[in-house]
Amino acid sequence: MADVLARPVDHLAPRGTSQPLEDVTLGPGGNGLNTAIALARLGVSVRVAAAVGNDRFGHLIRDRLRAEGIESEGLVTLPDAKTSTSIVLVEATGERRFLHLRGVSAFFSGQNLNWEEVKGCRIFHYASAFAIPAFDETSLAPALKRAHELGCVTSMNICWDVRGRWLRTIQPALAHTDVIFPNVDEGRELTGESEPPMIAARLREWGVKTVVIKLGAAGCYVESPQGSFLWPVIALPRDFWAPFVETRRWSTPRAMLTPPGHWPASAWAQPIPHLRWRNWKSSCANIPLPHAETRGAAWDG
Repeated sequence: MADVLARPVDHLAPRGTSQPLEDVTLGPGGNGLNTAIALARLGVSVRVAAAVGNDRFGHLIRDRLRAEGIESEGLVTLPDAKTSTSIVLVEATGERRFLHLRGVSAFFSGQNLNWEEVKGCRIFHYASAFAIPAFDETSLAPALKRAHELGCVTSMNICWDVRGRWLRTIQPALAHTDVIFPNVDEGRELTGESEPPMIAARLREWGVKTVVIKLGAAGCYVESPQGSFLWPVIALPRDFWAPFVETRRWSTPRAMLTPPGHWPASAWAQPIPHLRWRNWKSSCANIPLPHAETRGAAWDG
């Protein structure tokens, strides 16, 4: 997916007029690519499975993945559709609105996955539940089941379901999902529960082992067989992420990332001062998670 970001856009000008912008940027975007780039910069060996069109945006994505050192043999070109693209209108507060062209995402399916590329991966991450129509209740569960059979830890990020099918689409796959990442509104739609602990409990009843609920400015609520905790947001300077600072590289497992969509929380995988990384000894062992040396949160269970 390609993103065109325009900022700040706090309102739209009347028809026939224009309004000034401070910045416009073009680059790869979406859950899968953003997460892949963040992990690659941390030294993780990453493979991406997704689709692009035979167009300028598709060429841009391929070039960027090569520049980031990301294995892109799983990136397929579908010549009859355009590369999925979002025009992102960013408010001064950081809130965003998306104008989205689904493009190749409407046609990417499990048939486009090269399972030979999955062999040897430690983590299989489905980055955009509900954004890829072909990954529905009949095809998503078999894909995650096969990833499990190949020895992968499986994880799934939730997107907003514009079709409103929610649980019907992903429930068969939950038994094959080790870690799931909804935000609190998505969790409410999926489960009918209102509070994060109840959302997590319901998802775990349906087979998910570890639930990470994104709470915006309140952080994340995490629940696993080893217990639960609330991880707060870490305040950072506005210019912290740009430029991306060089950091030490960790010995971390290879990750397989499937088709892209939007995941604002992907930035949490980037280097943060005073944090070290270690493996969480639970059902999601070998997934790198942040641990603050200055806090008393218990990650080992």
